[in-house]
This record gives sequence, structure tokens and C-alpha cells, in this order.
Amino acid sequence: MITGYMHTVQLSVFMKSVGLGFLMGILFSAVMFLNTVSGKRTFIVFLRDVLFFVSSAVFTFMFILEYNAGILRFYIFAGELIGFILFYIYPAEILRRIFSSFYNVLQRKFSRIKAVF
Repeated sequence: MITGYMHTVQLSVFMKSVGLGFLMGILFSAVMFLNTVSGKRTFIVFLRDVLFFVSSAVFTFMFILEYNAGILRFYIFAGELIGFILFYIYPAEILRRIFSSFYNVLQRKFSRIKAVF
């Protein structure tokens, strides 16, 4: 009975790590969108990328502390990678379109405001 419980806990942690990887994919899409909007300023892009990777490391560390008592297991990292890949198979394109349309709407609003002044 104990081994059945352990497998259930491991499966639960794995599924949560897939969700964390999916959320990190959303965060990565937002960072990439900001990089494309702001242009090719290499230092700013570098800072955003470093901030993304540091925040991903912190989220992973906090996740492992919370759900696995700080014990590193391969299936947690594999779950995050699978979640990230699952996000990039299809939903990433939808989110990119949403970000682009939101950016276009903001750009039109600000161009109207600039025209007034």
C-alpha cells in the first residue's frame, strides 16, 4: 500500500511540474514579445533573458521545496520540459496573436493621443 501511495504522490508532482513548465512557456512568450517590440537593443534583450532564466530557476527551486521537500528528481525537470514543449506545440501561436493584437490596439490608441498633442 505504501508504494501505491508513493507512485500517486510522484504522479501528482509530475503533473504539477508539467503545469509549471506550461506557465514558464507563457512567461517566455511574454519575454519574447517584449524583445520583439522593443527592438534589437542587445543589452536590454540580454537583461530580459537573464531575468527570465533567474526567475525560472527560482520558480523551479520553490516548486521543488514545496512539493518534493527539496529532493531533486529527474521527473520534475522532465515534467517542466514536457509542459514547456506542450505549450509551444499550439498555444504559443495563439498567445503570440493575442499579444500582437493587443500591441496593435495600444499602438493605435497612443498614435491618436500623440496626434492630439
